[in-house]
Amino acid sequence: MAENETMEGKEISLNEKIKQEVEIVKQREMNGEENIVSNPITIGGINIQLDIKKDEKENLYKIHILGVHILTLDENDELSFEKGWEATLREQIENNGDKINGEDLINELKEMELQLEKEKQKDKNKDEEQIDEDEKDEEDLSEDMEEKDEEEKDDKEKSEDKAKKQIAKRHNVNPNQIVHVSMDRRITDNDNFPVLAKWAKGYNDIYILPGKDEYTWETIGINKDGEEEVINNKQQEGKNPNVTIKRVDGKEITEVRPIAMYEIGNKTSYAVIRDSAGKTQMLYCRQEAGDGKAYWGIQVPEAEGKNIREKSVESREFIDYRNNSSYDLSKKADELEKGTDLEERGIPSKGGKGVQVEEIEGTPAQNRLLRKDDIIKDLLARDGIIDRAKAMPGFYENKAEKVLRLMESDDKISYEEAVEKVEKSNREPGGNTPGGYPRKRDH
Repeated sequence: MAENETMEGKEISLNEKIKQEVEIVKQREMNGEENIVSNPITIGGINIQLDIKKDEKENLYKIHILGVHILTLDENDELSFEKGWEATLREQIENNGDKINGEDLINELKEMELQLEKEKQKDKNKDEEQIDEDEKDEEDLSEDMEEKDEEEKDDKEKSEDKAKKQIAKRHNVNPNQIVHVSMDRRITDNDNFPVLAKWAKGYNDIYILPGKDEYTWETIGINKDGEEEVINNKQQEGKNPNVTIKRVDGKEITEVRPIAMYEIGNKTSYAVIRDSAGKTQMLYCRQEAGDGKAYWGIQVPEAEGKNIREKSVESREFIDYRNNSSYDLSKKADELEKGTDLEERGIPSKGGKGVQVEEIEGTPAQNRLLRKDDIIKDLLARDGIIDRAKAMPGFYENKAEKVLRLMESDDKISYEEAVEKVEKSNREPGGNTPGGYPRKRDH
C-alpha cells in the first residue's frame, strides 16, 4: 500500500494504514484463504511486511514488525503498543547489523504511540467532562432529595458495620481484628474467594478472627440458616511462620511476614497480616515452585469497610495461575532478586523506588532489555541529549551494554562506578569520546 495513499483527500495516518491491513487479513480469513500475508506499508522510509496473527482465545490480532510483537488490535478496534516494544525492536535491529536503518522506523512508531496516547487522553477528558456535567446535575437536586440520599447512605453503612460488630461482640474481639471476606469480588483475574477455596461455597459469609493467641486464628462460616460453623483449616508453618510473602499491590511489590497461614489447596494459602495501623488484613497466597517458604500474595477484598475494592487488573492477572504457574513465580522471584540488587546499586529504574511488576513480568531477556533501555536514557540525559535520534548510532546502546555487563559480572560495583569505568575506557587513546566520536590523534 503506498505511503501517500489518501482517503477523501486526506493523508491516511499510520495507525489507520495498519488497521486497514488487519481488515484485509480478516476478510481473506473469512474467504477461507490460506497463507495470508498483508500488503507492505512504508514506515520510516522502509517497506515493512506486517506479520498479522489472530489470537483465537483472546479474540484479537497481534501485529509483528521484523519478527517483534509491536501492536495489538483488540475486539473494539483499538490499537495499543506492547510494553517494552522499543527496547525489543532495537535489539532485533542491532542483531541484523547494518541491513536497515532502524531509527526512522522506531521514531515513526514512537510518534504513532504518542498520537494514540493523546487520543486516549482526549477521550478520557471527554468522559471526565461528561462526569462533571452529571455531577453538576446531581448537585441541582432538591435539599429534600439530598437529605434522603444521606439518610439511606448512613443506614447502609450502619447495616454493613452491624454484621462484623455482632461477630466481634459474640467472640469478645475488636472489630478491627476481623476480616469479613467478600464472596463476590475477584481476587485473581477471574476468580472470587469461593472459587479459589472450594470449602467456602456452602456459606453465605466467611469471617477471619483472632483465636486463643496472637498466632492462632479462626475461620468462621455463616451457613444458609444463619448459623456459625467453625471451619478447621490446616495451619501452615506453625505459629509465627518463618516465611516471606511478596505482596503484589498495583505496580508495587513489597515483602511481608505473616502472623499466621492456613491451607486453601495445593500450594495455595491465606495469610493473616497487620497493616501499619494494626488492622488485620488477609492475603491470598501462592507458593513458589521449589521453595516451601516463599509465596506471592494479593489482598483479599472485604465485604464492607475501606478494603472492599478489587485490586488492579495487573495485580489480579499476575497472581492468577493461568498467567503464572508456580514455576513462573519462582522465575519471577529470581528476576525480582536480580532487579532489587541492581537497583540497590543505583541502576536507573523507570518505576522509581522498588522493582515494579512490569520490570519482571517478561522473560529474563526482555527484562534485561528494559534495564538496558533505562541506562541508555540515563546516559543520553547525562550528555544533554534530548532527541535520541540525534545521538551517534549505536554509541549509547554499546555503552549501556558495557555498563550493564559490568554490573552483572561484579555484584560489588555500583552503577556510578560502572559508568565511570566505561567512560574511562572510552577516553583512553584510540577510544571514543563521551560524545561518541573518535578522539583525534596528536601529530
